[in-house]
Amino acid sequence: MLRYVTVLAMLIALSGCGSSQEAPALKDERQAYDDGLAALAVYETEASCSTTALNDAVLNVNRLQHLLRLYQQRREQARLAATVAYHQDLSLAIAGVAIGKNCLEPAEYFYRKIIAVYPGTKYEPVRRRAEIGLTNVLNARDAQ
Repeated sequence: MLRYVTVLAMLIALSGCGSSQEAPALKDERQAYDDGLAALAVYETEASCSTTALNDAVLNVNRLQHLLRLYQQRREQARLAATVAYHQDLSLAIAGVAIGKNCLEPAEYFYRKIIAVYPGTKYEPVRRRAEIGLTNVLNARDAQ
């Protein structure tokens, strides 16, 4: 029995369970999303197009994108699906607020990023939203 427990403990240690190498918990995706939305709410009230609040929102999109890559590598489908939804929603929200403030550069950046990051028919609805947003950005730029 003692030998079994020792072998089991060695296997756990070798597999990395309990180590800092484990994937972040699902709450990390939700935290990045919530932090991004909070920063976006502040950005929406500010007059300037380039602010610390926008930078904070972008930082959280980048956190989500990092988690996307991590979960793709580890083939963690449940976490990947949740992170994709958060990443898409926050990216589109930033672009929407930016275009609403007539801040065309960040809006264009995020619409183009969605189009580039989510190819294929599976993501066609979100990509279509980004294409419509990008058309609005380009029209607004032409009208200036």
